[in-house]
Amino acid sequence: MIITNEWLEANNFGHEYINEFTLRFPSGEADALKVLKKWEELGYFAFAMWLLDELPSKMEPLVIEEYKGGDIYYPGDVHIKKECMLTGDIIVNGTLSVDGKLIVKGGRFILGNVNSKIVVITNDGNISGGVEADNIAIDDSGSIHGDVRTRELTIYADGYILGDVYAEKTNISASGYIYGEVEVVKLSDNK
Repeated sequence: MIITNEWLEANNFGHEYINEFTLRFPSGEADALKVLKKWEELGYFAFAMWLLDELPSKMEPLVIEEYKGGDIYYPGDVHIKKECMLTGDIIVNGTLSVDGKLIVKGGRFILGNVNSKIVVITNDGNISGGVEADNIAIDDSGSIHGDVRTRELTIYADGYILGDVYAEKTNISASGYIYGEVEVVKLSDNK
């Protein structure tokens, strides 16, 4: 998809966005993924998230051999082939799949569904979307805002889930919370 000045005007974007777009893309048009990346660099997160919803969701999945850091905004599925400790934020219009352990901490967040072997959320980290993993651990004000499917869920100090939980085993400390239904289920080996 190509973003143009005319498209921004037709979608009622203010002069600030249009002027910034013209400054960054003097030709008056640019590929939407380039615009998305530039807006993320400039801190226009609300615009970037809105643009993600406007882009076609049938984009080819983005495959990343090894996450080297930074933010990721992508209008489709993202697959990271190795373990991942976020040093940026990830917003996907689809599912983020991580082949190993996914660590979300330090106020970092993921917007989109997550599928991983192990998910660790701590120190104000947040996932807004459904999460499916073999093991999930939430600690130190970490949170999930979405439904959870896991073999084993552990919630430590001030961790919480806003959504329904489907788990084989749960371990919740006195200061951990689940704001939703909890159902003990046997998950198949082929999740």
